[in-house]
Amino acid sequence: MKISKRKTVLQILSFPISIIVLGIIGLLLMAVVYCIPASYMQKGLEESAIIIEDEGARPYMMSSESSALDNFTDALMMLTAGHDSADENAWSASMKCGRDKAEDLAPDETLVYIYKDKGKDCFNVEYPRYWHGYLLFLKPLLCFFNYGNIRYIMMFIQMGLFSVLIIKLAQKDKRLIMPVILAWIFMNPVATMMSLQYNTVTVITFASMIMMLVLSEKLGNNKFGGYRWNMFFLLAGAVTSFFDLLTFPIVVLGLMLLTYVGIFDRKTEKRKKLYRFLITILLLSCSWIFGYLGMWIMKWTIGSIITGENIFRNAIEQLGFRTSSEWGEIRISFIEVIKRQFDMLPQRIWLIIIIVLIIFFVIYIVRYRNFKLNLLVINALIAAYPFVWYLITKNHSFIHSFFTYRELAVVVFSLSEFVALHKSDGRVLGTA
Repeated sequence: MKISKRKTVLQILSFPISIIVLGIIGLLLMAVVYCIPASYMQKGLEESAIIIEDEGARPYMMSSESSALDNFTDALMMLTAGHDSADENAWSASMKCGRDKAEDLAPDETLVYIYKDKGKDCFNVEYPRYWHGYLLFLKPLLCFFNYGNIRYIMMFIQMGLFSVLIIKLAQKDKRLIMPVILAWIFMNPVATMMSLQYNTVTVITFASMIMMLVLSEKLGNNKFGGYRWNMFFLLAGAVTSFFDLLTFPIVVLGLMLLTYVGIFDRKTEKRKKLYRFLITILLLSCSWIFGYLGMWIMKWTIGSIITGENIFRNAIEQLGFRTSSEWGEIRISFIEVIKRQFDMLPQRIWLIIIIVLIIFFVIYIVRYRNFKLNLLVINALIAAYPFVWYLITKNHSFIHSFFTYRELAVVVFSLSEFVALHKSDGRVLGTA
């Protein structure tokens, strides 16, 4: 009994310790990549500036706003990558994450001004509240490629991961193939493969799901998810925080949870209590959130210590702004935020698909008079996550609805998975 309690205490302590270790690893990796001289990226950035000038800040890949690329942020990322920080040490530079800015010009315009027009009238702007982990790849890539080439690389990586995911699902559980396809199409893969901003979260999502399928046996099927599963979700949350610039992170959490539900749907005991399922999902969610927020806090802590600046103040001010109900003089309501997300759906086709899925399920229930109650509750809970996110981040979700609408991919996956797990064999939850 004493050994069991000691083991439990050690496992609980391993969570904050893991975040500290991950924060130190993040610092080391960022410091290393900041040793790359900015001059090595000059040619790549000059060629990239021409592409950005030609396309503009938010070019549409299709006819709808849901296909808009975020060249505004991609340019910001490239400006950060190419910033010359030779006058300060790599430790400090990697925590400040400075970039050049021209007066009254947006990042995309600044990139063109500096690297195409050879403008010199710029000043330094620091962006320390994020890790900017994407620089681990962007800085080396810009030494050899331009923005157009990097897009092709992103395309190969994302399509490759999607293909591997489909193959693994075919081996593990074919029922999840269609939900994955629908969720990816909903996110508009043409845009997610062409934008640095969107590609990061999409790649993390696919990679995490693949690892879950590959390691599912080793991670185990213990009570409440088990220590290994919770640690895996913590790691995924920390990785998301390290690389992402607050795009649509709930997609990572939501699709991971739904994959977990799919993996263990047939392995669950027939009379397993619903509350155990709920506790498992909530614990895994808390582990992911702990990793996501913990890694963010580590950046503010380490950055403040190394730079001597109060990064916490900057981060908390922005956090208050992004979670507020105001945008200038505009008062933002939760209903308006939700409406804005649904306005992004192309030609309302996805509303039609969702309605068809609901009708299909209702017909199935009426015909067979049997459904998996546990699955209904769990999938409904996970499907609510994007709306909780919109409620918390009203300002951010309202302003950036052209990409935050992708959080609704969790709803698409949840609903289609719910139908697929019923239609596949018509058995109640847990039957072999």
